[in-house]
Amino acid sequence: MGETWRWPPGYPDYLRVSSLGRVRRALDEKVYAQSPDVNGYLVVNRTWRVHVLVTLAFHGPRPPGMEACHDNDIRTDNRASNLRWATPDANRDDRAYNIARRAGRYLTTKPLDIDGFTWPEAT
Repeated sequence: MGETWRWPPGYPDYLRVSSLGRVRRALDEKVYAQSPDVNGYLVVNRTWRVHVLVTLAFHGPRPPGMEACHDNDIRTDNRASNLRWATPDANRDDRAYNIARRAGRYLTTKPLDIDGFTWPEAT
């Protein structure tokens, strides 16, 4: 599947973001340079976090209480397929699951976003 471009709602009309996490101006198609902020998230114009722009454009408006979540926890991987809206608790649980998985402690199921969740036993 190729790269598709969309406008992120709530941002300037001239801005477009791609399904691969790139950002450009619609008028002249100039692609913006991206750089990491102090937390390691990529930004353009020093203010717009790319993962939020892409999530808005490809997954709709931010639901109340949700934040943009990287499925693989790599803050520079801003592909639309790697992003979703999640509660802060679900994002934290997902991060812990991915850390455990990368450390070789494979879990039987991925954590769910419910109160009082108990981690499954490692396999």
